[in-house]
Amino acid sequence: MAKKHEALVKVCCVVAAFCLWLYISNKENPSMEYKIKNIPVTLINVDSMQDVNLSLVPNQELTATITVQGTASNVYSTKKEDFALVADVSEYALKSGSLRMQLIVKDSPNNVTIINPESLYVDVYMEKYIEKQVPVSINLLSKSQSGYEDFKPSANPDSVIVSGPESYVSKVDGVIADVEISNYDKDFSNTVPLKPVDKNGNELDTSIVKVNPGYITVDIAINKIQQSNVVVKTKGELANNLKMISITPEEESLNYYSKASDDVILTNIETEELDLSSITESIDVELNLIVPDNIIIEGEKQTVKVKVKVDKLTNKEIELPIKVKNEDQYTSYSLVDARKSITISGYESQINSLDDSSLELVMDLENVEGEGEIEVPLQVLNLPDGVSVLGEDDLTGIINLTK
Repeated sequence: MAKKHEALVKVCCVVAAFCLWLYISNKENPSMEYKIKNIPVTLINVDSMQDVNLSLVPNQELTATITVQGTASNVYSTKKEDFALVADVSEYALKSGSLRMQLIVKDSPNNVTIINPESLYVDVYMEKYIEKQVPVSINLLSKSQSGYEDFKPSANPDSVIVSGPESYVSKVDGVIADVEISNYDKDFSNTVPLKPVDKNGNELDTSIVKVNPGYITVDIAINKIQQSNVVVKTKGELANNLKMISITPEEESLNYYSKASDDVILTNIETEELDLSSITESIDVELNLIVPDNIIIEGEKQTVKVKVKVDKLTNKEIELPIKVKNEDQYTSYSLVDARKSITISGYESQINSLDDSSLELVMDLENVEGEGEIEVPLQVLNLPDGVSVLGEDDLTGIINLTK
């Protein structure tokens, strides 16, 4: 019972306090002062900053606090949205850095009074205003239809002016135009907006960095993709000591683009002429491609590497043992020199791959008559086609014969 009585007393106290507040508010309604914070400040005649090459430091929160006086009911019902505070930029000698500007009350409720309105100020920060010219880049958001490709898009203009606060404009590396080209199979032209970006491709706020013009025209030629063989053209003749093995382009075929509106079929893509008379050994050479005006090689390729492989005549001296043949008619024989040096001639590929042991140097006694020391012709056997012995007609050996 005591607890119920205590609770009832508390409720009665609350009700009494509320009634007293209602009485004071509605009957007495005393005058009071109240601070209203974070009232937005609007700057007017901001363009006058550009006349002295200045700009607002970005992202400033320009607000003010005012003190109002009025009856309690009016003061408590007043909101910051009920006030309009402005500062006139054109009224000041502007400079880079901080500048304190006096506020003008343009609008306020009639049922409250602003205390000391002439002492309202706001600190405004300014920095250098700059302009600079930057290039335009085209960003293709997709690819054209399968079997089609786009030439490098052209922008008109290809550079624009960006302007604004130095801290922002100095970051601008260029401007980008995003262009959608999916499902296009013919040339087209679009007007697209530009966005400023820094060197990392991060977009900058266009409400701070102004782009002039803000839109450009982008022309894109949509082209068919086709393939053609690479043909190496030649002129002149190889030197007499050389034989051509192969002329091989590093890429035997290339993709090329032609306008979808053109009926272009390119059977071969030829190179400039390779002068064979200038070749002295196997080499890799870069040759220009002869490309018609109405096509573009994939990757805008203009040259092709060509491998020229030739075989060169060369000589090689080898020493072989002399083998005696048809010696049966003699009771004994002895060679003055059991080995003989010879010089063989042929193309390097044959000479380098030749096994010397496969060759035979033979002295044939079948038609030899007499005895004693005799000079007998020598013959080299098992020579591959294209390989010869220098001075073969004069190749001899000396043998002592006894019948």
